[in-house]
Amino acid sequence: YEASAKMMKALLKAGYREIAIYFNQDYRSFHRGFRVRGMMDVLKKAGIPRAEERLFIGLEYEPYDASEMLKKLYRKFPETTAVATVSDDLALGVILAFRLYTPPVIPVVTGFGNIRNITDACNIPSVDQHPQIDILEEKRSGSPFIEYVAAEPINLSTLSHRSTFLCTHDLIFRKVVILYICST
Repeated sequence: YEASAKMMKALLKAGYREIAIYFNQDYRSFHRGFRVRGMMDVLKKAGIPRAEERLFIGLEYEPYDASEMLKKLYRKFPETTAVATVSDDLALGVILAFRLYTPPVIPVVTGFGNIRNITDACNIPSVDQHPQIDILEEKRSGSPFIEYVAAEPINLSTLSHRSTFLCTHDLIFRKVVILYICST
């Protein structure tokens, strides 16, 4: 909840107001509901109009589904400049969907999870949630119990580089597709 709220606050701080949220329902990922709630609470608190209608559902690993979602999104909110997602996999799907559908405005896309082959290849803002690294570096107890992990947004400097993404998106697509194929 807190980390997704921080990501949404970072988008607002960077000047984005036309924001949509893209999520999926997955029985293995019930915690993503908390991410959605954190994002929605920030949108509502910021007074973003029609916040409840800015929520779109889709499938992970499915660029075609993401392209259909983008079409619906831009019919409803044609000025959208940012799409916040609840996972890096969904973010990758949105980025790959730009090959199937080019919206009137290419939005900034944010992820969640800091999956290296996605956030590094796409250079997108994401949320780092890797407690095992902290445990290995002895910053956490390493106990087998689930403990609260303070996840933090990363790559926030890319929020101001949408034009760079536009200039290089063909190169990024080639790089992403290669990494995506290698990782599956």
